[in-house]
Amino acid sequence: MIDNQLIFDSTSTTVGPHQTVTMTVKLPSCATQVDLFYGPVLQSLNGQRYDTRKLAYAQLGGTNYCTPTTAGTSAPVPTATNTATATSTATKTAVPSPTNTATKTATATSTATKTAVPSPTNTATKTATATSTATNTPVPTSTNTATATNIPVPTSTNTATATNTPVPTATNTATATNTPVPTATNTSQPTPTACVPQGLDVFYVLDISGSMGDAYPGSGTKLDAAKQAISQTNAILSGFNNGSRAALVTFYGATKGNGFPPTFGTVVKETQALDDPSFVTNALASLTAYGGTPSAQGLRLGAAQLSGETNGTNKPVIILISDGVPTISWEGNDRYGYGFLDADVQAVNVTDGAGGYRSIADVRASGAFYSQYNMNAGEPLATLMDAVQYTKSIVPNVTIHAIAVQSQQGGIFNDSVLRYTAAQGGGVFANPDSTANLQTALQTAIQSSACSH
Repeated sequence: MIDNQLIFDSTSTTVGPHQTVTMTVKLPSCATQVDLFYGPVLQSLNGQRYDTRKLAYAQLGGTNYCTPTTAGTSAPVPTATNTATATSTATKTAVPSPTNTATKTATATSTATKTAVPSPTNTATKTATATSTATNTPVPTSTNTATATNIPVPTSTNTATATNTPVPTATNTATATNTPVPTATNTSQPTPTACVPQGLDVFYVLDISGSMGDAYPGSGTKLDAAKQAISQTNAILSGFNNGSRAALVTFYGATKGNGFPPTFGTVVKETQALDDPSFVTNALASLTAYGGTPSAQGLRLGAAQLSGETNGTNKPVIILISDGVPTISWEGNDRYGYGFLDADVQAVNVTDGAGGYRSIADVRASGAFYSQYNMNAGEPLATLMDAVQYTKSIVPNVTIHAIAVQSQQGGIFNDSVLRYTAAQGGGVFANPDSTANLQTALQTAIQSSACSH
């Protein structure tokens, strides 16, 4: 169990804006978890976790669980290196063999943290710490590596600390260590061990635009990976045995646009109402990827349905899953919007460069000008930001998680509007780059909501 993990080695440093810092920790010769987080190091995970301070993690060594040794002795170990880079995205590479070097790249931007509303201050300091943790108690094998980032707001200076107690931990982009993540073929999942989970009403708002049909590490396509991750998460919800329910909304749009208004966006209620999570799992099988990305329409429909169906007992949760920027705006009608070029929308940043987010009006007035609409390329981003505020207004106690399905194969997209969505919605933001990481990201979001009471 996580409570039985022991710290093995740690190091810490301070990361400045646009600065890359390499962090190295020793690894034991047995099963290990390397965590990246900010804030103080926990010398023991017994009864405590990094929770919202987690940024990223890697699990190495498979099921070769550690046997506690006499204090002061240690076997030769390889090292793990964490590199923190101040950019607008986050990537992570872990070398799973305990005899090799494990490398993790975390991205730090001067944007907002996961739950914080943008701060007007221009300076903030966080000290990044990388630690490695050896596992002494057998746990379910996890092949997932989460990249749930909280957008560190860094400053500079290099300070390193190292300890040599049995078992490791990590800091700078913390990792979700609450529950081991099973493989894609599992249908029953353990409930989180850190709490007695509360009942949830979960609305998945899933992007099924054309790019979701692109190849993705660990599965056939991004959409295949999303189906697997949602199915596993539904098994966890069912395993809570507390009346948790789920529903599914998908969105896609016509491929034309960029001068041919109106561009039709399609939003589909794949399940008729909040119900047993297995109904969502069954509805996933027939989904295919097509067209553009009307994200705002999808979120608005999910919010409206959730508002009318949540029972007042379960906690309302929305999980927005997308692999790109919105390319179709929402102009007050569920049936149509205006189409914009993906590259033009990606060129508009939602962050303000000082640890916060720009106003909706400022984003709307930014980017390439489309004379045929009398609009700028920031319009579809602004309509999604509007949809987030609309969702909060009609479901006041909702938590909105945002998952950016990134891919090194297809190129990394500007996910700043999804970071905004999670920050404003008080939820988890993650940008997984593989099927395993996507599964971990979804389960981390669910466990965060289930244990937030």
